Amino acid sequence: MSGVTALEALMLDKDASNPPIITAMLAFDSKNIVSMSGKTAISDDEREQVVNEFARSKMVHKLAQAPRFRVSGLVLQGGGRLPKDAAEREAKRELDEAYHFRSHALPARNANGEDAENSHREFEQTIEEIQNEDLDHSRPLWRVHVIHNVRFRDAIDMLAAVVILRIHHAIADGISLLELLIHELMDTAKTGERSPNGTPAEAQPKPGIVMPNLNKSKSARRSSPSERAAREGSTASNGKRHGDQKRFWAFAPFRKAARFLRRAMTHVVFAAHAVIEMFVLLWISDRRSPLLAPPGIPLSGKKIILSGRHVPIAPLKQAAKAAGMTFTELVLVAISGGLRRYFAEQGTPRTRAVIACLPFSFREVSRDSLQSIGNDVTTVFVPLAAHCDELHERVAVVRKALYRVRFGYSARLARFAQLVLALMPRPIRSRLWKRASRHPSLLVSTLPAPSHEVSVAGAPVHSITYWAPSTALVPSAFSCIGYGGSMWFGFLSDRAAVPDPRSLLDNVYVELDHILSLHAPPSDSAPSPR
Repeated sequence: MSGVTALEALMLDKDASNPPIITAMLAFDSKNIVSMSGKTAISDDEREQVVNEFARSKMVHKLAQAPRFRVSGLVLQGGGRLPKDAAEREAKRELDEAYHFRSHALPARNANGEDAENSHREFEQTIEEIQNEDLDHSRPLWRVHVIHNVRFRDAIDMLAAVVILRIHHAIADGISLLELLIHELMDTAKTGERSPNGTPAEAQPKPGIVMPNLNKSKSARRSSPSERAAREGSTASNGKRHGDQKRFWAFAPFRKAARFLRRAMTHVVFAAHAVIEMFVLLWISDRRSPLLAPPGIPLSGKKIILSGRHVPIAPLKQAAKAAGMTFTELVLVAISGGLRRYFAEQGTPRTRAVIACLPFSFREVSRDSLQSIGNDVTTVFVPLAAHCDELHERVAVVRKALYRVRFGYSARLARFAQLVLALMPRPIRSRLWKRASRHPSLLVSTLPAPSHEVSVAGAPVHSITYWAPSTALVPSAFSCIGYGGSMWFGFLSDRAAVPDPRSLLDNVYVELDHILSLHAPPSDSAPSPR
């Protein structure tokens, strides 16, 4: 097993409150799992046993094959490197299935709207209880839970079985975990499909939707013959129109020199902004944000976890294109508008942007996910324009910030700073890490799941969702994932940080409706739950 980085060890500090736990959820139609077992008419108890055995064999036993899922939290905290004999003992240690696997059964509900609403509420309460359970550091830091008899608001006819995987962030980041789920646990993905961010499904998961494509090939940048002819014709006509000055700049050496100077100045500006952000802005705290607990009130350590509805992606893409936004910009603009509406309802209007941190993955796609799972992620900071009343103002703020992220040096410099931080003594490293973590007031995480339906051992996965981790210093986190042609938002927060988290999540969807009403075709103006 590869060693644990210093930043991963920081996540495992014994005195750290609100440990960073990633929660992933796969929802199945229990009827499909039972049919895969070859059984037909069975009782509720037998159905639960079949589903539990499915989760054990396809999830728990598979995950236990990964080296990082075999070692205890104490070993990870010690750096992950063991003597050969100790490492062999750790790898051969039998899995304590009674600890790593748990089953929960909700009360049986009928397939109607009122019962589905009650079931969904009981489901969220059960997830909260699971999320607030502490992981035993003397054991591997992960657990699998199965929740039976779930009826979702947007699928009341389906009796769902939900498999929940909770892992400590020190084991893996979100991209690494999604890669593990897709490549190791799920059936082979269909070829030719494309994800919500436009990347091929067979290469999923690519780095998150905030990850730029900085290394376009020359062939991708090369114009077609017709485009070159049109450009040359336009250049010739402009030369005739503007006379000698245009012909002067038509010489290749001068054109290349001007292009080089322009690019050089752009990189200088990006580098300067990254340096200022790292050495000045990063140390400015956002403690006055309404998303943080009031001064003098400690965090409760108990988290509330909420699940939104599934919205079709196709009309959202059309609206983003009509508004001149990328899909990433649409997500961040919707959250910005939802925050603005929420602050207005709470009587705490924001006078400046809310600073959000976005995970930025450098991870390369690997088919050997069991061996390569780990953390290769840094964070970048993006202002969410919750202080702007007009939609076009929020779009402008988010677009400018994402442009710097895509083509600037903030992510690279943050990664370099992490490497420097790892070389420092632990007390200094911990103090700097905690001070820098005070800059943002929430985390926004996005993951690109397959756009087509996938399955586990032949059982189709109805939905894939997850909740990004929150910490004692960044107690609130938005999560967004697209799967099967729909997009979903989730929210996780400490109970003392956000007074009305349900209203905050609902306002994000209200902002999505508003954007669709302005820019989508009339037939797609109102997103309906999946």
